[in-house]
Amino acid sequence: MFALADGNNFFVSCERVFQPKYNGKPTLVLSNNDGCVIARSAEVKALGIPMGVPYFKVKDLCAKAGVKVFSSNFRLYGDMSGRMMSILAEGAKALHPYSIDEAFLELGEASLAALEVQMRELRQRVKQYTGLPVSIGIAPSKTLAKAANQYAKKHPEAEGVYVLHPGNRETILAEMAVGDLWGIGHNLERTLEGMGIKTALDLARSDPSLMRRKFNVHMERLVLEIQGTSCFSLEEGLAKYPTIQATRSFGRPVIELLELEEAVATYTSRACVKMRERNLRCHAVLVYIKTNPHKPQLPQYAKSHVVTLPHATCDTNLLIQHALKALRMIYKEGFAYKKAGVWLNELSEDSGYQSELFSPEDTLSTQKLMASLDVLNKRFGQRTIQTATCGIQPKWTMRSEQRSPDYTTKWADILLTKP
Repeated sequence: MFALADGNNFFVSCERVFQPKYNGKPTLVLSNNDGCVIARSAEVKALGIPMGVPYFKVKDLCAKAGVKVFSSNFRLYGDMSGRMMSILAEGAKALHPYSIDEAFLELGEASLAALEVQMRELRQRVKQYTGLPVSIGIAPSKTLAKAANQYAKKHPEAEGVYVLHPGNRETILAEMAVGDLWGIGHNLERTLEGMGIKTALDLARSDPSLMRRKFNVHMERLVLEIQGTSCFSLEEGLAKYPTIQATRSFGRPVIELLELEEAVATYTSRACVKMRERNLRCHAVLVYIKTNPHKPQLPQYAKSHVVTLPHATCDTNLLIQHALKALRMIYKEGFAYKKAGVWLNELSEDSGYQSELFSPEDTLSTQKLMASLDVLNKRFGQRTIQTATCGIQPKWTMRSEQRSPDYTTKWADILLTKP
């Protein structure tokens, strides 16, 4: 049996943990640079504010309706996610995070009633220790667990946990549009609807072998999954070594190469921290820059470049050198750049890496330096120690005018209680 645990309105919930006065009040979170709506409370959804809408289009409505607006604080959300995941792991045979706010759990052998009790206790433990509300769906396959989770979210009578089993499977799937199934995109949804398959139950009643001939083996396995046969392992669909990215839009247009170098160096540093946290190395770095496509009246330009390294590394200083080399290859004067990004590609495990005899960069002292850098920045805050290329007081950083404090990761932002 599998379970899918998902944080309810996760970013909003993280904000409400530390500012409970907004519980029950319309609250939303904006994307980088306060651009678009990326998280909504139930009260905001009731106002008809859609996900992904540019904030400027609903700013007046938010002011009129008294909506509390937060700039995104991904440092806070990432830390709260880690706390939630560690508690979920305690209640599962195995756990695999699927995104920042959801994870699949492999459950042990037990009756459905026992598993439901177990997951209700786990849900309560997450709420008690983190303040975060979660919904949990339980089913014999990952795809059905996802469907059960959606049901638990939409139906208050489920009280956050729902078990999908052969007795209620068809009823639940009949209420579910085929496009709401995990793994069904918009194009595939339209194709299936053209075939008369409009609900998840319609797809479950189709012939798996026929669907394989019409589509592919993945579709066959998806049909089997919603028929109750587990075909996707717990790890499947989760890339073992995904590309590590650090991308941001600038708070204002950037024209000068020097400022772009500061941004690319900063993003490379952030990506390297993520990479070392996962005990990985990279063999290639990609850098891209682009202008603002939403201002077509301005000259447009977008370009990327990949630098392949002679040796896999996790050395921030070395990777910054290569990233800046890539940037200088693609930079052109006369453009107002809106966004830059760094991707670390061709990742491999650090533990299995064999040092190269003629690789002076890959020394024990360098590894110790990077470890010390990470410890100090984690303890005293980001940018405590960094390369000079990242700049001292950059002016290109993204807008976050309504950003909440870093309650859990910064000493100066820890909540104080009144005596």
